[in-house]
Amino acid sequence: GPDPFHMTLWEGVPLRELVWLVKPKGAIRRVRYESYHPAGAKPFQASLPLSQVLETPPGQAPVLLAYKMNGKPIPATKGGPARVVVPGSYGGKMIKWVRRIALTNDYKSTDSDAEFNNDTESPLKTRARFIHVPAEAAAGKPIALTGYAQVGVSGLARVQYAVSLPGRPWPA
Repeated sequence: GPDPFHMTLWEGVPLRELVWLVKPKGAIRRVRYESYHPAGAKPFQASLPLSQVLETPPGQAPVLLAYKMNGKPIPATKGGPARVVVPGSYGGKMIKWVRRIALTNDYKSTDSDAEFNNDTESPLKTRARFIHVPAEAAAGKPIALTGYAQVGVSGLARVQYAVSLPGRPWPA
């Protein structure tokens, strides 16, 4: 989003409580959950190791199936009526408009982000976003592009960007 530094108070049910309610039998390695999307659109999905859902380390908040945001029902624009909240994790694990939760023995991550060569088990991914991009620029004059970069402990060496005119193909 435009403000990566805001705080949100989530309320919901620890996802582990739902897992125990279904009385799972057999071998289970991961909890997979997916979003609602209109017919023909591929849903977003993410998964967590079963141990991460069932065992919350001391001093940390559990994985939630949230239904309130800042004391009010979660609006549809923010993923309501229910979304998964994984404290300390990047947004790719916090699927909005949750439609289905499944228990699986598949050892692999089934996250939508996995298709883009992302490390789906990393709690924080590096990303960069523009905050201000001028709507117009005069030919031959410098312009200022401002933004922010969010990085993990590995740090950041550079941010690369490209500027193109609307309607023109990107250079090779």
